[in-house]
Amino acid sequence: MENDEADLTEFVTDYFTYALQISASPLAAGYLGCVLTHEGPWNYGSTYIATMTPRGTLVLHGKDILLSGGVVDSTMLQTVSAAASAAQVGSPFDFMGDDGYAVTYFNPDGSSAFLTAGLDIRESHLVEDAVAPAPAPAVTARDVMDRKSLKAFVNGALDYLVELYETEGYDATLRVKRIFRDTTGHWRHGPTYLFVMDLTGYTFFHGAFPEKYELQAPTETLRDAVTDSLILPQIIAAAASSEEGGFVTYNFDNPDDDTDSADIPKVTFARQYEVTFTLPDGNPASLTAIVGAGIYETRVTSVEPVDGEIPTAFALDQNYPNPFNPSTTIEFALDRAQTITLTVHDILGRQVRVLADGVQPAGRYIVSFDGSGLAGGTYLYVLRTEQNVSAKKMTLLK
Repeated sequence: MENDEADLTEFVTDYFTYALQISASPLAAGYLGCVLTHEGPWNYGSTYIATMTPRGTLVLHGKDILLSGGVVDSTMLQTVSAAASAAQVGSPFDFMGDDGYAVTYFNPDGSSAFLTAGLDIRESHLVEDAVAPAPAPAVTARDVMDRKSLKAFVNGALDYLVELYETEGYDATLRVKRIFRDTTGHWRHGPTYLFVMDLTGYTFFHGAFPEKYELQAPTETLRDAVTDSLILPQIIAAAASSEEGGFVTYNFDNPDDDTDSADIPKVTFARQYEVTFTLPDGNPASLTAIVGAGIYETRVTSVEPVDGEIPTAFALDQNYPNPFNPSTTIEFALDRAQTITLTVHDILGRQVRVLADGVQPAGRYIVSFDGSGLAGGTYLYVLRTEQNVSAKKMTLLK
């Protein structure tokens, strides 16, 4: 295509032929998602494949996966729809001087869609038409501090997705991707974010690193740094372990987090849900989806009230014991309800832990800090509120 040695009709026809040849494999969806979103025979230069629902919501964008879940403007949608409907095998079109080809297609749940090639869909073509954010869930990503709250967070997300799918269909579950990726919203904070995949590990959605993991099946690549065992099969097994889902603990260094290391255990909670739908030929079908999220174990910190008395002033106490190895206790007092953050920093000022983040009522609190995974040395712990900042030193012995 890029060398003008073929046209878009041949390109799309060859793609369907290729996809049909491997469609019988349970790993076909993950493989196709990978090759469509990485440079290769189906993604080169300005030639790539994109799919969208009849409403214009992008299911797949071969060049920029972050645009998935966005809605194209009505002018582009009308052009694509007309070309796809012009013939059973689709037809070429021209959109503002850009050659393209469109054909009718279908989504993973059997609902109708359009497939395009040659059309360069950019951020400027999208409209502000996302699903309206739901009311804050009972447990937000920012609230997740332990296994109990992690489980409640995932269950809240699953309930939200099921309700969206049952009331508004597959299109709405696509548009919610942008809400789930929003770092200022309810569904993503620090190491806590959502993912959705199937029983092969094929990832429909990844809240933090879509470019690395979304529309792929990295089942055979992610390994526990201590046991060398594969991680995704453990998550899949945990999701199926009971109707309520299950937990998995593993060691893995997040390469996108400079404060993380393989010494810091990770905990993931996952649940599975069976989606039923009707295929284009009228036959019933189902898909088992797994919804999950995780946290850093050493960041699983409980903020416990000490007593029922209301302090007369804001205060941050010296940790005890100090020096410590590997655990210590930090106490602080709030004279009124307010938003706080309690963080740990190395001697250069780099943040290495978040111990508390959110609204706390007036009272006196105790926090346990585990320094496992950190190098020995001097650290600062800093308590910030709306009106006060206090910091103290502590020493971790190794």
